[in-house]
Amino acid sequence: MMMAGAALFAIINILFLHISFGTTVKERKLPLIVSTWGNKDFQAAAQRSPFDRIKSSPSHRLLALVEGLTECENRQCDTTVGYGGSPDEDGETTLAEDMDRSFSKNSHDTIGMIIIDKNKDVSVGTSTNGARNKIAGRVGDSALPGAGGYVDNLVGGASATGDGDIMMRFLPSFLAVEKMRSGASPKKAAEIAIMRIKEHYPNFFGAVVCGNIKGEHGAACNGMPIFQYTAGNGGEKNVKVYNVKCF
Repeated sequence: MMMAGAALFAIINILFLHISFGTTVKERKLPLIVSTWGNKDFQAAAQRSPFDRIKSSPSHRLLALVEGLTECENRQCDTTVGYGGSPDEDGETTLAEDMDRSFSKNSHDTIGMIIIDKNKDVSVGTSTNGARNKIAGRVGDSALPGAGGYVDNLVGGASATGDGDIMMRFLPSFLAVEKMRSGASPKKAAEIAIMRIKEHYPNFFGAVVCGNIKGEHGAACNGMPIFQYTAGNGGEKNVKVYNVKCF
């Protein structure tokens, strides 16, 4: 699943800042886009305006995902996505990606995005250079369905970011989606996935974002004071950056 070259991901525009300390955001509008992180590089990648494509045709959901991720790679978001970032121990850069399209069951993330269109079809994408100075050929969590990202059309999607070598052992994205299937809110599902890891690695660094087919979204995190994620509902161009207080 290791690939060099193009990408798959997107996030959103940004104008507002929102503080979230434990509740699921219940916008209940589709389409929905949820993305990890919220600094200016990731925001700029979001300005590819995936909403425009989704509004024109729900079938453009995957194209929006690819264009947004590619934009982040071109901008070398946070120097961990795209060319030249996070080289391995040989000084070479590798790009790891994953895209999950639940309707067809194809099954150290740096940028992850969930897109749910008006038809409630769900996709998730991730893109990263992986951990710095990694062993050449290492495949981290981003490229692994269930770890870096996971979706189910009957439920929603999730994406994880952080210390992939630890997080991938627990399939946090898969766990979060399954918890939403059992009735948990996106926020609660993310918290359960994070706490499962925290029980074994109390100081690990990471976060999980979730969105469901109702248009709700939420996130949870560990190992940092605040985690930012970006979300937008209903096809508006303005999106919000949400600050989540971590465990």
